[in-house]
Amino acid sequence: MKLPRLAAGRRRPRLTVRVRMTVLVGLAAALVLIPATVFGPNRVEQALLNDVFDDEAAAQAENIEHLLDLMRQPTAVGAVPAEQSVQSEGSPLQSSPAEVDMSGFSASEASYLRDEARRIREALGDLDRLGHLDGLLRITRSNRQSGVPVVMGNGSLAAFSLGDRAEVRLLEPASVDSPVITVFGLNDLVYKAGGFETPGFADKLGRAGLDNDADRASQQIAFASRNVGGTDFVVAADVGNVIRSVDRIQSIMWLVAPLAVLAVVLVAWLLTGRALRPVERITEQVREINAGTLGERVPQPGTGDEIDRLATTMNTMLDRLEHSDTRLRQFVSDASHELRTPVAVLRSEAEVALRRPGDTPVGDLAAGVLDETQRLQRIVDDLLVLARHDESRSPVLAQAIDLDDVVLEEAARSRAIPIDVSAVSAGRVTASPDRAGRIVAHLLDNAARHARERAAVSLTTRSTSDPASTSGQEAVLTVDDDGPGIAEADRDRIFERFTRLSEARSRDTGGAGLGLAVVKALVTELGGQITVEDSLLGGARFTVTLPHTPL
Repeated sequence: MKLPRLAAGRRRPRLTVRVRMTVLVGLAAALVLIPATVFGPNRVEQALLNDVFDDEAAAQAENIEHLLDLMRQPTAVGAVPAEQSVQSEGSPLQSSPAEVDMSGFSASEASYLRDEARRIREALGDLDRLGHLDGLLRITRSNRQSGVPVVMGNGSLAAFSLGDRAEVRLLEPASVDSPVITVFGLNDLVYKAGGFETPGFADKLGRAGLDNDADRASQQIAFASRNVGGTDFVVAADVGNVIRSVDRIQSIMWLVAPLAVLAVVLVAWLLTGRALRPVERITEQVREINAGTLGERVPQPGTGDEIDRLATTMNTMLDRLEHSDTRLRQFVSDASHELRTPVAVLRSEAEVALRRPGDTPVGDLAAGVLDETQRLQRIVDDLLVLARHDESRSPVLAQAIDLDDVVLEEAARSRAIPIDVSAVSAGRVTASPDRAGRIVAHLLDNAARHARERAAVSLTTRSTSDPASTSGQEAVLTVDDDGPGIAEADRDRIFERFTRLSEARSRDTGGAGLGLAVVKALVTELGGQITVEDSLLGGARFTVTLPHTPL
């Protein structure tokens, strides 16, 4: 047993435009806010830290410039002896007395150097106990054996080694390729690491303050290098406030970001609904329009935007549909009227033959029926050609044909007025033989129907200025008659369907007013043109131009 597929033709529901737009806006907001929350605080923190270090460098710039001036002066190179018992208890720095040549310094300079060296080594020991010495070593790209490069108060550049045998070596500035720290920066660093409010030398801070972990709990010392006067100097700053502020901002952003996304989604939902409201009105109006209400139109917002253009386009389409519907109704009405006549004649002939079978000769009945059926066939054929032309899907099996052969063949058929073909010359076009024959036949029938005594046809080939022409030539077919002619005001109207001119062409016998409409449609399909003007014979001249096809 085969179960019915209930959902075979059911389509999965799709999201509305409003939902899709809201989701897309929400995703876009999330893609912006989440990276900003993740990476933004880091960028802000780095920028703030750079500002802190720049401010620190600016604060020390005056002292650094003074030291640079001293460093540019010639300085003797030697060793400064490290004295005994200059370290505080518990310091990892050890020293032993050493004999050093001090010939390059005066007694006061040597004493100054020894005293400042002791203070610097003591400050380095304090930094080691406070856990900041490794950071200073990293930024100066040095180690405990090679020593930390420090610019002393008199401009001398010395390396303070921190190994088993602590020593101080004076250096030439040109031989140092790493950032150096000044004695002022070192003092500030010890002061900040100890958590004091006023700066001072390490020996004035007191060991109690340096061991106070509660005062240093909020201290976060960071190192950086800044270039002053062509030399890289180490600067240190307390960045705890910056880091804590940025962390607080990041925490707030993690809370605000989801709320911001929700707010954006809500605003997008409301704005999208407001923007699509005219579309809803257009949809409702179009839903109510049917074949009987094609005269109605959708509302236009008048805003000049895409929705307004949509409404304008919709109304233009409805105009075309209404016009097409009107033409179709008129076409059906006219066709019914034209078809009624031959059908009525056939019915009348049949009724007379049934009422008086003996008085109706079979030959006369057959001849009358044949004439009316031929007329009916012509009307049906013309209606079919026009219907296919309207649908723009009429199959055309085009080929290169000799139009003069078609003209001579159609002109040879029996008509009320003979057709003069003396002016027919060679002409070659691309068309189907049936359609070319229908064009020529309708034109010749129309001329013979309205001519008094004479009708003529001519075919020539001439040059053309049409850039679309591939051969540069066109075939010109003209049909003349000596009838009453066509008034200039009626020369466009005669190509409309079921159009008949009144008194001037009252000799029309059997025409349905479709022939010229068929000719116009077929000539247009072949890329040609048809015009009407006065004939030299006194009547009307129809001129058809078609693209010439070379051999």
